[in-house]
Amino acid sequence: MIDACPSVKELLAGAPLVREGMYGEIRIRKDWSYENTSFWKPGFSLVGDVACFIDPFFSSGVHLATYAALQAARAINTCLSGSDIDEQRCFDEFEARYRKEYRVFYELVQAFFELHVDEESYFWIARKILKTEGEETVEEAFLQLVAGSSQAKNDFATMAKAGGGTPEVFRDLVVAAEQQFGDSRPTEIPLFPGGLVPSEDGMHWREYAG
Repeated sequence: MIDACPSVKELLAGAPLVREGMYGEIRIRKDWSYENTSFWKPGFSLVGDVACFIDPFFSSGVHLATYAALQAARAINTCLSGSDIDEQRCFDEFEARYRKEYRVFYELVQAFFELHVDEESYFWIARKILKTEGEETVEEAFLQLVAGSSQAKNDFATMAKAGGGTPEVFRDLVVAAEQQFGDSRPTEIPLFPGGLVPSEDGMHWREYAG
């Protein structure tokens, strides 16, 4: 395997190969999902696979990266706007929402590796994770998750709906938002006690007005 990768072979040239003891054992890592201890520090934030990663069993990677970038952009915009909401609160909101979204998919992947679970259970597990009992069928909840989407659809729709003359890239989002919400904009309450909510245009964080 080392010989098959020229750059690694060059780095290890001259290094003795250990074949005995605990460091001589060949190991296989079968679960490479991870979640960083912190998603931001003053001046930078992590999005996409550098923040967290799930076994690529479903189409969740692009969704999580895009969702995280949206939350981070709101935090950055708010900090640069001279808002009374400080960097700590902005990025704590970013991280809390990002982790919540990540764990939705992580729970579903965990369920898929439960050997005693029958096929029908996956549909019920999906609806339980999304907490959508009575709102959609178990099949719809399952399809929503395996397609790489979670409970963030209103979040993207808020930005698209408020965009007016939106760039072409958001055209499909605007159409979807119009079909779902008509002339009304989706409203949101804080996801966490004392948390923030998106502004009407979706570009900043604001205090919840109650």
